[in-house]
Amino acid sequence: MPGDYVPGPDAEFDSWQQNWLTYAAANAVALGLDPLIDIPAIQAAQTAWDTDYDGHLTASAAAQAARAAKDAERVTYMTLLRSFSQQIQKRTGTTDEQRGGLGITIPDTEPTPVPAPTTAPTLNIVTAERLRHVVEATKTAEEGAGLGKPTGVRGVQLWRKIGDPPPAGESDFEFVSEFTRARMTLDYQMTQGGLTVYYQARWVSTRGETGPWGELVSATVVK
Repeated sequence: MPGDYVPGPDAEFDSWQQNWLTYAAANAVALGLDPLIDIPAIQAAQTAWDTDYDGHLTASAAAQAARAAKDAERVTYMTLLRSFSQQIQKRTGTTDEQRGGLGITIPDTEPTPVPAPTTAPTLNIVTAERLRHVVEATKTAEEGAGLGKPTGVRGVQLWRKIGDPPPAGESDFEFVSEFTRARMTLDYQMTQGGLTVYYQARWVSTRGETGPWGELVSATVVK
């Protein structure tokens, strides 16, 4: 309880009670205690505490030693089982039924097909240089965000429309290229300086399947 003078931890309580009884026994009369009745009763309780506390310490030490021995034996035993499991795995005649019976890994002999992308790249256009756009494709927050391609994607298809008005549909775009990197550098002619370029992109999987279109973005070609 808050403000309690009796220590909580056993080791601190043990020291405190020894000091308490030593002082009380030496000053029993001054403290209003009966040296022949009160002090012996307290000493009897102390004896019981000492016996049980010592037993607890001995049991705790034994338990720690037993746990350390158990952990060490588990490592030895587990290493042996892993070694024989690898031996069985490499054996030509081992069947999946036998692997299942042992509870060890059953090899996946049929690769899982890579699905078509379900997300779209987010485009960022860097216009720090004249007549140049650096187009960066980033992942969604769920995919880890940042520059780069999601798992199972081989590249990004980039499409654009140079000059106003903004594109009204897919037919207004021209295909730029499929890039295997997520940062693409596009250079423009002097005559294109000042024009607005509209971009749209989508991921392409390693099997050549395309994902949904990303948001339309635009940037001006710096003269």
